Amino acid sequence: MKITLYRQPSILHEAVELVHAYVNKTPIGQLCGNSLPGITGDELQNILSIACQGINREDKELQFFFRGIPFEDKKDGLASIARNMVYAWAEEIHHDAHDTANCLLEYWKKYRGTLRIRDIDLYAVSVYHDNHGRFHDLAQEVAKLSLPRNYQMRLVETMSCYDFYLQRLMTLLQPVLAVLPGLLAPIVQRNVRLLEQWEQFFADSPNFQAFCLQVVAVDSRTPQELRLYLRYFQPHTGWLFFDEQYRIFNLHLGISQERSIIQSCQTLRPLESCDRLIFRQLSSEDRMKMLIAMMDTPMTAQEVARKLELHPSSVFRDLSTMSNLRLLIKEVSGGKSTYRTNYPLLQELFDTVLQTIGNAASLP
Repeated sequence: MKITLYRQPSILHEAVELVHAYVNKTPIGQLCGNSLPGITGDELQNILSIACQGINREDKELQFFFRGIPFEDKKDGLASIARNMVYAWAEEIHHDAHDTANCLLEYWKKYRGTLRIRDIDLYAVSVYHDNHGRFHDLAQEVAKLSLPRNYQMRLVETMSCYDFYLQRLMTLLQPVLAVLPGLLAPIVQRNVRLLEQWEQFFADSPNFQAFCLQVVAVDSRTPQELRLYLRYFQPHTGWLFFDEQYRIFNLHLGISQERSIIQSCQTLRPLESCDRLIFRQLSSEDRMKMLIAMMDTPMTAQEVARKLELHPSSVFRDLSTMSNLRLLIKEVSGGKSTYRTNYPLLQELFDTVLQTIGNAASLP
């Protein structure tokens, strides 16, 4: 597997995250890492003050692009149109924001009318094109997403007129784009060694496969090329974007992402807020049937709907939600996503519950 390091950040993605945080008043603690070299709260506050100087949070157009909506009951998770636009597809990513925007635009021009939606997460509406060039109604594709109706309409509008809205977004971001590279430069330089350490780590294919399963719940054979990018304003996260045609994976790594997360835990971890969301998913009889159906055999959303005689849109939304919570492991091939139940995660979760109950029972 060829590994390509991108030593300079994607300024467009970082600018969108910065303004998204500014508009939605995200606490500084959520945007900076908790380990050195990373980025400190003081540094981030300084970047925000300089880059967003003169930007009016209440501007109607800025609110259109950046006002967040809660995503899957995550109190600290907000989706926005700007995020959806720049994370929709990731054929190529560049340090220069305008180069990245041009790549986004060229993809849309080439494939509009044939675009389909695979799933959605906190950042991206995962869009791909029909390999056979068949037409697809974008409104019907968006209707499958678990989003408020007015937000669905806004998403259809922006994706249908992507060229117009991308230009408007770039105009809004211009003051930030002008200063952000210089503001980030010393932090980027400080984290060069971290990127090289990740390169060494992923040079071992089993490490890469384990990382994909543990962090993004994606099972895939080793790609021809892995492109590594560090992300600075979402330090604890990891995203994996596919270019299936050329077997290229674009992996965005938060600067506080720990390599140790793929190692087996020696002690059971405490229950977390994400676990409680998982239990909410397990409270549904239909979702339990889905998990049982996919326990041994990976299935597409259509196959699950047919086998269980459920409405396809409801199945799509449930699979997307359970995938984001890592209840399901996703396999992507030929533009199709298949899902199988993440049994090890369920086993770990219920072991934790039993251990927690046992500890409580042993208290005087």
